Amino acid sequence: MKNYLSSKSAEETVSILQSVFRELSAIKKSLSTKQSGPIGVKSAAQHLEVSQQKIYLEVEEGDIPHYQDRPGSKIYFFREELDQWVKEKKRVSKTEILNQADNLKFGSHGGK
Repeated sequence: MKNYLSSKSAEETVSILQSVFRELSAIKKSLSTKQSGPIGVKSAAQHLEVSQQKIYLEVEEGDIPHYQDRPGSKIYFFREELDQWVKEKKRVSKTEILNQADNLKFGSHGGK
C-alpha cells in the first residue's frame, strides 16, 4: 500500500489532531460541568438569547422557573428547566390545528 503522505506531513497531521482532541475534551468537560449546576441571570439571558431585563421581568411576573432564597437575594436557574419552560410556550401552527380538527372529524367517535 502506498503512503500518500510524507512522514513530515503525517507527523504534523497527528500533532494537529492531538491538539484539537485536547481542546474538544476540555470544552466537553467544561460544558458538562456548567450544564448541571445552577446559573445566574446573565447566563440565563445568554442561554435564552434575551436581555437580562427580560429575565428580571419574567421573574417579577412569576412566569419563569427560578430559585431565590428571599426577595432581593441572588436568582438562580437550571438550563433544563429553562428549556422546558420555552417548550411549554409553543404556539400551535394553523396546520397543526387543522390536522387536529381533521382527526376529530374523521376519527372513530361512536359510529359502527
